[in-house]
Amino acid sequence: MNDFNTLFPNFLNQCTEMNRVLTPIAFVLLAIGIVSSTVTGRRSPSAYLRTIGRTFAFAAVLSYLPTWSNEISTTIDTTVRETLRADPARVYDRYQKALALKKGDTSSGGSKSWWDLLDAQALFEMFISGVMWLLGFLASVIVFYAYLVQKFILYVGFALAPIFIGFLAVRTLHSI
Repeated sequence: MNDFNTLFPNFLNQCTEMNRVLTPIAFVLLAIGIVSSTVTGRRSPSAYLRTIGRTFAFAAVLSYLPTWSNEISTTIDTTVRETLRADPARVYDRYQKALALKKGDTSSGGSKSWWDLLDAQALFEMFISGVMWLLGFLASVIVFYAYLVQKFILYVGFALAPIFIGFLAVRTLHSI
């Protein structure tokens, strides 16, 4: 099956462009947050320091957001592929290998007729093989669609993150 970027070739570019458009707006919101925090009356010096520290932290997150999101995406993909070895399409193959190991090398050089294949054990094995193949196919389809949804949410989250980080700097928008 194809990956997300081949199915939707321009989606990542559009999300990156939206991120570039929203990042300056987020920095403006950071400035508004500093001004609104300092103008709101008599506050202690520690409150001013917290506001400035929080603003520097938000600015750092905004600056390193593309780098961190790429690292997180690469780490997740590597973990799923190499560590978990998640490949539901191979369920049928694993079942066939386990069945061959269980049977051992009992096959003799003699010829068998097709009537010999219709005993109860062979019919049961064919039924279980069919069920395993169907379950493996169904699981691979579900995992593929979950992968598509995951990539969509990741890219949209990357595109909209700057504006929500900017909302954190303004106290009246903090709850959004």
